[in-house]
Amino acid sequence: MIRKAATLTRKCLRADQTFAEACQLLLQESLEALPVFEGDRLIGIFGKEEIFRLGAGELSWQLPIKKALNNSYLLLPFDFPLEEAWELKADYCVIRDDRGQYCGIVSRQQIERKLVDDYYRKSRQLEGILDYTHNGVIAINKDGHVIYYNKAAEEIIWRKKEDVIGKHLSQVIIPLGLLDVLKTGEPQLCHKFTVEYSQGTRIYLTHRTPIFENDELVGAVGVFQDISEVESISQELHTVKRLYEELEALVECSFDGILICNASGMIIRANSASERFFSKEQDGLQGKLLTEVFPEEDAAKTFMERVISGATAKNCVVNMGQRQLLLTANPVPTEKGIVNKIIINARDLTELNSLRLQLKNTQHLTERYHSEINELRSRLLEQEGILVQSNKMRSIVSLALRVAQVDSTVLVTGESGVGKEIITKIIHKNSKRKDGPFIKINCGAIPESLLESELFGYEPGAFTGASKEGKIGMFELAHQGTLFLDEIGELPLSLQVKILRAIQEREINRVGGNKPRQIDVRIIAATNRNLVEMVEKGDFREDLYFRLNVIPIHVPPLRERQEEIIPLARQFMAKFCNAYNLQKVLAPEVMEALLEYQWPGNIRELENVIERLVVTTPGDTISFHDLPRSFFGEQILSKASVTVKGLIPLKEAVLAVEKILLEKAMERYGSTYKAAEVLQVDQSTVVRKLHKIRGVVSNQIT
Repeated sequence: MIRKAATLTRKCLRADQTFAEACQLLLQESLEALPVFEGDRLIGIFGKEEIFRLGAGELSWQLPIKKALNNSYLLLPFDFPLEEAWELKADYCVIRDDRGQYCGIVSRQQIERKLVDDYYRKSRQLEGILDYTHNGVIAINKDGHVIYYNKAAEEIIWRKKEDVIGKHLSQVIIPLGLLDVLKTGEPQLCHKFTVEYSQGTRIYLTHRTPIFENDELVGAVGVFQDISEVESISQELHTVKRLYEELEALVECSFDGILICNASGMIIRANSASERFFSKEQDGLQGKLLTEVFPEEDAAKTFMERVISGATAKNCVVNMGQRQLLLTANPVPTEKGIVNKIIINARDLTELNSLRLQLKNTQHLTERYHSEINELRSRLLEQEGILVQSNKMRSIVSLALRVAQVDSTVLVTGESGVGKEIITKIIHKNSKRKDGPFIKINCGAIPESLLESELFGYEPGAFTGASKEGKIGMFELAHQGTLFLDEIGELPLSLQVKILRAIQEREINRVGGNKPRQIDVRIIAATNRNLVEMVEKGDFREDLYFRLNVIPIHVPPLRERQEEIIPLARQFMAKFCNAYNLQKVLAPEVMEALLEYQWPGNIRELENVIERLVVTTPGDTISFHDLPRSFFGEQILSKASVTVKGLIPLKEAVLAVEKILLEKAMERYGSTYKAAEVLQVDQSTVVRKLHKIRGVVSNQIT
């Protein structure tokens, strides 16, 4: 359609516009031409060609364009055929939409370019189609030179396209039947010829056809089809025999029993697997009726009748001694639809049922083992003293279990007493190194002078006082296991470079030794210090920090895991009551105080506090006043606040606040001594203020 070549625009020119205005609009819109209207009437076309025709000598930029219009134009609908527009030979075509409105313009040059592009694209498409067809195609011009040659022809003639195009056919291929077609102008169809290749002989069928253009013979085309496979059909009997033998082999190799019967139920063919099912020799089954083979004669007759009467496969289950067989029968009808053969497949359900039962039992065992593994994992966590109640700890334990499956270095951080060592043991006990040693060394608890020999060991006589036998270091002791470097932040700078080398090279040197020793150790480090700040201050090597911090695990403090405070407290209560043969419980207000406390010592502090309360409390119920002052004093008071709703004299406000605090303290503790301890004043002050408050209240009543 013509709109594919047109410049779609509703821009146009007026008859009174000047050359300068018209040229400026054409340049702005990148157009070759525009229609010129006088009112609503189209009077001509103004474009670049008109400017060139007028010439620079006669051009006046202020001259109205009406003086230089092209009247060779046509008004055409937007779906007008492009080829027909070209045949009309107008310089321009003005395009109208389906409402008759001007919507674009196209020059004859644009139509020409579009047609050329279309012809070129179609030519490439046709060439591509011919190039990938299975048949070889070769075409020559009237002089006998090759003008087309596809890829299939390359395979047949064994010459590349670039070596053939432009050459005379006699230099390319034999026979030269295409040259005869050029002479006679008559097609040559269905000609066979044979080509000998190193791989063998191929037979081709060729069709040679002349090419006419305007009734003039301009060339010829030959199409080659490989019919070697078709020729091999003459060996059909041999092929059928081979296929029959393969079919026989497949039937014999089938694990299922296969019986072929006629319409009367007589077995005419049976494979060797049938012997296993029916306890008869293969030859002994042939010629027998199904009613003679199956123990239930009536069932066999009914089964056969159902198969013969139906057009689809029928199933039947029969018992053959200790075996249960599934029989699947397929009728084989003739062209007239009459069943003349029946193929019966016999499958042993006994073995399948046994396998199904085993699978079911295996699934039950898998579920039970999975449940037991989860239970054992929960018990492991409980034995290690960790309760997973908060989302944060669930994520940390989940991460630790995943990390346990690899050998990457882990850095566990967190405040003192949060359970960093427990996380480390979880990683070790769930790793492939769980059967190997778990060696822990506290880098801050060993003097710097002894730390190197403890880590790497020493050779006999390495220094004064050294053992004559030498000593194995922690790295060697942890071979094929896990080395836990606790308090890694306390490691002296002088040893940090040796630890780094041991991690990187996986080898160590004993003190006083020159021979490196290979080690296979997983490193897990822990610290309650800020290693990043230590790196910035130069107290910790940056390269060692990055080596350790491959997988960081931060254990949050207990104050951020409040969901675990009460369960941990109960767990510790049970532990110490059982250890000391006591029966004690925590009062509700103690539970509340445990939740309010900030626990700077974390789980370790909580365990110590519970043990102290169990041991030191005289009664069976641990109440709030049994808590030590260092535990609840500043922590509880720091959470207290006073809300002011109105304005009253300051002395009255102080008296009111003192009254509330004293009454709450006496109500909770029942003694002026304990109240004074909580309020952090002398006992005499509490007594004096109570007398004052009660005196004021008494005077107000009277």
